[in-house]
This record gives sequence, structure tokens and C-alpha cells, in this order.
Amino acid sequence: MNADGTSALAASAELPALPDFAAPSVSNESCPRCAAPFHCGAAEPRCDCFDLQLSQALRQSLAEQYSRCLCLPCLRALHAAETNTELSARLSAAE
Repeated sequence: MNADGTSALAASAELPALPDFAAPSVSNESCPRCAAPFHCGAAEPRCDCFDLQLSQALRQSLAEQYSRCLCLPCLRALHAAETNTELSARLSAAE
């Protein structure tokens, strides 16, 4: 019991709520390639795009074409297109 007659448990219930880290991120950008809204996390400690392994050539091309980040679906599509092009070239060379 606290000096004012309230229990310590009741006093602790007045603490501010912790942020909900599972809540979806708010869109703060629009993709310069497709115009879709997305949350850019490049300035945050963790962003989903950090997991993409883009080639140096693709990264260079994107830097030359765009001054801002692209959404994750566009980055994945460009990565897949590059990978498919490389695979097609290897298959053609093997024939």
C-alpha cells in the first residue's frame, strides 16, 4: 500500500502503454517506379529491403534512374528480372 492509500499495483497501471511493434507501418513514401505508397525503413535500424541481395550493376542502375527508394515489390521484381535475364543468357550460351 502506498502512502496515499492506493496499492502499488494500481499505481503501476498508470504507466504509459508500450508501443505496439506489431502494428503495420505507416506509409511515408510513394514508389517512384510504380507510385504505390509504402513505408521506407532505410533510415531505421531494420528494413525489409536490407535482405535483398541486389547486384552491383542493378544497384548502380537504380541509383542512376531514381533519387529515392523503391517499394519492396518493385525491388523484388527488378531483382527477379535481372536473375531471369542472367539465367537465360547462361542457358543460351550452353546450347
